[in-house]
Amino acid sequence: MAQLLSDNSHIPVRFSLFSGETKATTMYSVREFGNTCLLYSLDDVLRYGEVLNIPQADERNRIVERKEVPLFHAEAYREAVINAFVHNLWIDGNAPMFTGFRDRIEILSRGHLPPKQTVEGFFAGESVPVNQKLSDIFLQLHISERSGRGVPKITELYGEDCIELRENSIVVTIPFERLETKIYAPVDAENVPVQDGNAPVDAENVPVIAPVENGNVTDKEDKAVMILEFCHEPKSVLEIADYLGYKDKRSVRKYLNVLLSQGRISMTIPDKPNSSKQKYITIK
Repeated sequence: MAQLLSDNSHIPVRFSLFSGETKATTMYSVREFGNTCLLYSLDDVLRYGEVLNIPQADERNRIVERKEVPLFHAEAYREAVINAFVHNLWIDGNAPMFTGFRDRIEILSRGHLPPKQTVEGFFAGESVPVNQKLSDIFLQLHISERSGRGVPKITELYGEDCIELRENSIVVTIPFERLETKIYAPVDAENVPVQDGNAPVDAENVPVIAPVENGNVTDKEDKAVMILEFCHEPKSVLEIADYLGYKDKRSVRKYLNVLLSQGRISMTIPDKPNSSKQKYITIK
């Protein structure tokens, strides 16, 4: 327990993104969130889910206001991630595994149901902690409630088939809910420019949602993902424009305006002597 909560736990926690529906397809990136206090790793994985969960514009039956529909259910993702951390078999030194595909996110926790738990009780929400002390800490910090509502909440949304009880692991699948018929692959990374609306085929670390059919990068949603990833530290509008491959800042205004209206970023002017009064973008 002391190792798990230390500043250097020596346990990697990774989130991998693949272009297709299996791990045989191209792996675009692997984000490392481990080797630190377990609580920080948990927070990082939850925040990364917020970055991937880009709102979709629902233009169907639109009269005045446009409806924003998330890619997946945020609460189900949160419950699945917290359960994976709390009930993982940490004693073997292996962390939960987080994998994003073009149509879903899979969250795998090591181990199996505790001896006093049954399959029926598991799906009914009868909470039986695998790691009692860790569960107590999560309860005291109000991260979890130990009410047993996590699994029923997930299965209410996606059915019991979204949870697979394997011999040595438990896998929760969070499917993507696309508004369009096209299926897109989440891809993530930093500092790879996109030119002429096309993502480089062999590029790693391209934070876009790329269509499967021809690899072309879509517009607003994909640029929004890139901006959110790039602005983990304050960036100027000119830096963002350069990152996206544009020659001037006017080209990125439409993407920034969408994120500003959604409250996902803020725009500030540093209050410093001799400041150029240049505006900086920061993730909220």
